[in-house]
Amino acid sequence: MKRLAVARVSSGATLPFLCVCALLTHCRPTPPPDAAPADAASAAAPIASVAPSQAPAPSSAPSQAPSADVAPAAAPSASSPSAQMGSPLCAAGCASPAAAYSKLFPGPHACTKPSATFPDLLAAGVVAGESGCVSRGVIAGCCLRTPGDVAAEKFASWPTATADARKAQALAWVREIVFPFQTVLDAPTKDFLVRNHPFSPPIAVGLPNGGVAVTVWLHERAGPSKREIYTAQNLHFSPTGVIERMAQIGEWVR
Repeated sequence: MKRLAVARVSSGATLPFLCVCALLTHCRPTPPPDAAPADAASAAAPIASVAPSQAPAPSSAPSQAPSADVAPAAAPSASSPSAQMGSPLCAAGCASPAAAYSKLFPGPHACTKPSATFPDLLAAGVVAGESGCVSRGVIAGCCLRTPGDVAAEKFASWPTATADARKAQALAWVREIVFPFQTVLDAPTKDFLVRNHPFSPPIAVGLPNGGVAVTVWLHERAGPSKREIYTAQNLHFSPTGVIERMAQIGEWVR
């Protein structure tokens, strides 16, 4: 069985993470056949015929009830990404991001993934049944924050960084922070080979304005359906490192 999905775009300096997750697991309309990009030009090109997502921005609060040591962070400025999506939650007196996760998400099942490229960050999620871990944001210090909020700080040097450095950081951010609980495919699986389905490895392309476009294929958890799900994602980073645009540009299910 094979099908593709129309791109869904989420605009703005911050990423509504739950909307991304919903997009990857629930929204599956049918676009023209084989809509995945095959080369660098298509990765960097603006994506036509897509409409901004109208889904409401998710709350940054975890699904489990936080412990008594959890407190809202100081109110951010009105122009900051965290102000637009609500104040982050912080664990008082935590010794590490992992300790903060334990206070913010009390319970027996942990969904965390340390970042190799950004060692002071911890991708945080919750268990969603047979689908595995679903991302809820990133823990920086003792606070659960949106990836877009943290990116504005992590990529502060982008205006003076080399093009290669920006591309390497953008690709690492997509792998380790945006999609920490999905598998980013570096090579086609046997499903691609058997079906002769178009595939391109992860690619980061410099944009004329100094930003970066990243395109990757993801292997999703099959969940209760026991099917293999593959989606192609395209993300545009601004010249300052903030994700301005994100779209699912291809999908097929085996």
